[in-house]
Amino acid sequence: MLHARDLTLSGVALTRDARSLAARLSHDDEAQTIVLETTTRLEPGPLSIEAQFAGAIRADLKGLYRSTRGAQRFAMAVVFPSEARRVFPCFDEPAFKARFALELTAPSDLTAIANARTIERRSTAGGRAHWRFAETPPLSTYLLMIAVGPFEGTDTVPTRDGTPVRVWLPTGLATEGVYARDAHRAAVEWLEDYTGIAYPYDKVEGVGVPDFPAGAMENPGAITYRLDLLAIDPARTASNRLKACVSTVAHELTHMWWGDLATLAWWDDIWLNESFATFVGHKAEDAVHPEWDVWREFAAGSSRGFALDALASTHAIHSEVATAEEALQRFDAISYEKGATVLRMIESYLGEEVFREGVRLYLERYRERNATAVDFWRALDDASGKDITAIAMSWITEPGHPIVSLRLDGETRVELRQSRFFLDPEAPPTGQRWPVPLTVATGEGPIKALFEGERGEVEIARGGWLHPNAGATGFYRYALDAPLRRRLLANLDALDATERLSLVDNEWALAFAGRSTLADYLALLDALRAESDRVVLRAISAHLRWLATHVPSSEVGAAVASRARDLFAHHLARLGWDPAPGETEDDLELRAIAIGTLGELAGTPDVREAAASRVAAHLAGRPQPPDVIGAALRIAAREGDAALARTLLARLTDSASGPQEQRRILDALPVFRERAAVETAIAALFDGTVRDQDLPGMLGEGFRNASARAAFWQAFRDGYAERIAPLEAFVRQGCVMGTGQLTPASLRPEVDAFLGGIDDPDMHEVVARTRETLRLGARAASAMADALAVAPA
Repeated sequence: MLHARDLTLSGVALTRDARSLAARLSHDDEAQTIVLETTTRLEPGPLSIEAQFAGAIRADLKGLYRSTRGAQRFAMAVVFPSEARRVFPCFDEPAFKARFALELTAPSDLTAIANARTIERRSTAGGRAHWRFAETPPLSTYLLMIAVGPFEGTDTVPTRDGTPVRVWLPTGLATEGVYARDAHRAAVEWLEDYTGIAYPYDKVEGVGVPDFPAGAMENPGAITYRLDLLAIDPARTASNRLKACVSTVAHELTHMWWGDLATLAWWDDIWLNESFATFVGHKAEDAVHPEWDVWREFAAGSSRGFALDALASTHAIHSEVATAEEALQRFDAISYEKGATVLRMIESYLGEEVFREGVRLYLERYRERNATAVDFWRALDDASGKDITAIAMSWITEPGHPIVSLRLDGETRVELRQSRFFLDPEAPPTGQRWPVPLTVATGEGPIKALFEGERGEVEIARGGWLHPNAGATGFYRYALDAPLRRRLLANLDALDATERLSLVDNEWALAFAGRSTLADYLALLDALRAESDRVVLRAISAHLRWLATHVPSSEVGAAVASRARDLFAHHLARLGWDPAPGETEDDLELRAIAIGTLGELAGTPDVREAAASRVAAHLAGRPQPPDVIGAALRIAAREGDAALARTLLARLTDSASGPQEQRRILDALPVFRERAAVETAIAALFDGTVRDQDLPGMLGEGFRNASARAAFWQAFRDGYAERIAPLEAFVRQGCVMGTGQLTPASLRPEVDAFLGGIDDPDMHEVVARTRETLRLGARAASAMADALAVAPA
């Protein structure tokens, strides 16, 4: 039995020891397999299968698909997680690892790329050429990749061990791939040192493609990326996009060890790939760019894991998966951010060196093999001499996470209690308990303790303060009683940026869940008026944006505008609109955050006027600083008309605009408010002008647009069957998840009913989470509006 889907087989031959074996071929379309039934019983042993088959180059980002950029045409086969069966008959499950020797024929003026090096290229008849690639090490089928098209490569540079490194981009863009190429080389060299294992493949290549369903894919030897993640000219690219390039490169290259070399046995252990790539990828990024202080970004990412894991419809890090369709729904903030934060929490408990020894032991044991979660924890047990399995298994096999409540009892004793945290205040208690490796920051230094059971305690100095999650390394929420909260707010300047970020995110979650009030959260913002860290300020801006989107009351509008001015106006006054030579990346990004917050949320007139002027100059051929123009475009779009929308669409579809400019335009198009401009943007979504890969981002932003979300929803509802339902699964899921933003009472019942009618096998969990998000968002918005109406902030 072999997996095969959407293929036409014209013949299959079985041989053993050069002797043909008679077999009858049948198809099982439901199982997506072909069955070869021999006339005699087969004994165990080697068997050769030769198949002649044909399939189409698709247009839907599935299997072997077509991608275009202007007049350029590319064919891509990126087959994660179970699309290899659309390309060739195979054993299409991760446990079946094999060596692959690929050959292909294509027009001779194009370039062919695969996982391994080209060992022969020869011309054939009819203006075509034949490529033969080296044999790969053992790989699961989901890691195979081929690409053919008008690619142009950067110059090749070697790692210190001699492995060639290169980036491929569409012809004309190769010079923009040098930054990404050098990021690949630096990350590989650090990862070799960290793992103690040489890079396992014969080349390091990144391939930027115009159309791609995910952000990137860890195909060994030929990692595929969305074009705007690799086509990076530092002079024309915003600082946050440069960081996105390095972060994604580090994540994907970490997979060369976690996922490609040591591979999950089945999709219930997705986290073995993704949690490690997220955690260790941040380590690699931090080593390459220590000046970026990337652990702030790691802590910011943890908030996405917290948010999803606080739903009743969440799943455990390790949870049963019956099919690849189910697995596709688990590539989420649980498998990435929650899993990564749990790994960091355990590393903090063990120490970095002991954790790394366990990592190396695991990789050596399972190189070129398959592994499970139990295998990894056993390696940590062996390296540390501790029963890490007992601690870890509850974290990865139980859904949800704890909230640790802290109450001052006397002068120095702090009582601890834990229970499961839900965003739904009406969720019934579960009785779940976790072994929590607490790291508590105090004025006298950190306190570390393993908190097990329902109750516990820690001691602090008389009159002392504490932060329950030092360094934001733990995956738990916390609630302080009034005395402890007052003391902490009086000592905010003693916290590092990750701890202040943790506090802001935690207070927002408590207010959202009804465990505290919006007034409490706003009081924290008032205490943070002098905040200067751009990651903390970005989180605050996102919370203010949520309020402006979902709580359309005059009291909330006034509270949002005043906090936006208090927190951001002095930063823009200090930085100005134009970058100074030698500015830090933090200041470059903070300028854009301040401009966007003041222009969109505070409605500051001079910011809006300056943004409009900058956009006019930019569109007239006087390019503006890349960290400024993205924010300015969004502000201009909010006030813009259909003529501006048409101008932006023309630039979007002109490949000469470049990937970074196109990215900025995609961010601006959904925020128009003028009716004709909104109709222009929506038409581009549903007539194919906007690429499939970009639909989730644009729809999600449109659903957050208070002035236009009803129009975006109507277009989504009416166009779902034709435009959304046929999309590749990741893209379709992203589009549907965006509807969780449609919280107004005038929309929510219809949206919820519509979601209830979606019954695709690869959508069940996504729909459940989206419906819960929709319900809880509406509840929180109503509660916050009522609270501020009674006691305006």
